[in-house]
Amino acid sequence: SSPNLDILTIGNLLCEKEKVVIASPRLQFYRNYWTTLYAHTSYSISCPDQEKKSIGHEFLMRRSRDFLSEFASMSVSVDLANTKEVEMLHEILAACPREMEELEILFKKSNSPRKVETSIARTQKQFWEETKPFSHANFSAYTVRLSNFSGSKEEFTLASRLITQGMVGKTMLIKPSSFSPSDKLEIEGAVANLNELPKGHIELDIVMV
Repeated sequence: SSPNLDILTIGNLLCEKEKVVIASPRLQFYRNYWTTLYAHTSYSISCPDQEKKSIGHEFLMRRSRDFLSEFASMSVSVDLANTKEVEMLHEILAACPREMEELEILFKKSNSPRKVETSIARTQKQFWEETKPFSHANFSAYTVRLSNFSGSKEEFTLASRLITQGMVGKTMLIKPSSFSPSDKLEIEGAVANLNELPKGHIELDIVMV
């Protein structure tokens, strides 16, 4: 139990897995990955001022070979409206081994207004259109879970790059952020458009759960 925990890696449990309970508000993911047979890292990416990366991130990058092992799994939460957090996510995926079992990306929602064309909003738009993050990441996971998916432009862009560049080997599972009729219709439309994209792996399934 820890209110300030951002990174947690479980390599092996020497106890009954069903008796393990983790209480950490920053690591709110949808699966108990420690009940699987492979190592798992949970990471809440945090960079509120968009200027400096956290000490935890720098530590994880220096020790990436210890924490990000082949055929393991990872959960990350990220605010795609924060370009520094997106850069940190890119660094994480670039440091991952060639093949992983599962990757979960939970989308945090920014509290800043999105409709006002501020300098930050223009920087975000330029970042996604010109920087093209994840375009050359040498990474692949058999299963990718996109949690809290709303179908925003940033989320769709990230998902499309994972799909078209062969970063998802078998299944992409999309968990919506809302089940209201209007939001669900919009999300279903985004998932349908993702299914129309050319896939890096022909056998890839993209489903909403």
